[in-house]
Amino acid sequence: MPESPEVEPDPRVVAPRCLVVDDDAAVRSTIARVIRTIGLTPLEAEDGGAALRLLEEHGEVPLVITDVNMPGVSGMELLEEITRRYPDTAVLMLSGVSDVKTAVACLDKGALDYIAKPAMLEEVRARVAKALEKRDLLLQKRFYHRNLELRVRSQANRIRELF
Repeated sequence: MPESPEVEPDPRVVAPRCLVVDDDAAVRSTIARVIRTIGLTPLEAEDGGAALRLLEEHGEVPLVITDVNMPGVSGMELLEEITRRYPDTAVLMLSGVSDVKTAVACLDKGALDYIAKPAMLEEVRARVAKALEKRDLLLQKRFYHRNLELRVRSQANRIRELF
């Protein structure tokens, strides 16, 4: 399957970042390349510990794509830390083992999706787009609920003042 041409980011524009975490440098590089083609700036880490250090250094990112099985801090441990520290970050899990129990465990712990390796490049693009769309909808929903509560309180206060 032919790859899309790589898009060079405009240095004047800061694109949203995506953290790619995999102990396999070839997989990490390939996913980072895919991320660039859809307009995101990839950050790369070889394991969960390095990923957490990058997040501490660079701050929250909209999306993390991480392998499940890695030495040191595993993808599952990384997922738990990300959902605890950065709840607005969408997380996609990758695994070379197509195991339903692992996929369900990832989703239960807060991952938005689970991708079995080897993944087709178009599948990765589609899942990334879907994850970012879902993240945006969740943020919009939270914003709407917060503003709705404020509007209800404001209206209630105005009614009390009138009566």
